[in-house]
Amino acid sequence: MEKTLVIIKPDAIRRGLIGRIISRFEDKDFIIKRIESRTKSITWCKLMYPHLIEMATFNKLSTFMTANPLIGIELEGYNIVKVIRKMLGCTNSMDADPGTIRGDFGLWPIRYNCVHASDSIENAGRELELFFND
Repeated sequence: MEKTLVIIKPDAIRRGLIGRIISRFEDKDFIIKRIESRTKSITWCKLMYPHLIEMATFNKLSTFMTANPLIGIELEGYNIVKVIRKMLGCTNSMDADPGTIRGDFGLWPIRYNCVHASDSIENAGRELELFFND
């Protein structure tokens, strides 16, 4: 069994999509190990997205991710990282297939794509620690 982190972003929370997103993971029979709402800092964003710090859009991303609470979900299941990434669809919501979370709910190419999910087992461990153990 693998574990991964999914973060429901402020755009999805504001639009009342929490239950609809979580139900997709429950329908897939993944186990919710933890779920918490937390407000994060710019420092957290830098640790969470170190590969984006030098990009021009990082300030907008960090402002977006820290302005309101996020919902972090620790999920467990077989091959979960790969399956969750497929369920989410492309990071750019405009390219995400219908039927994926981002394809169905995403409104903007990157920032307003409703959810974040770990991209590897290694990153899942790091990101779970970052989200739940400030």
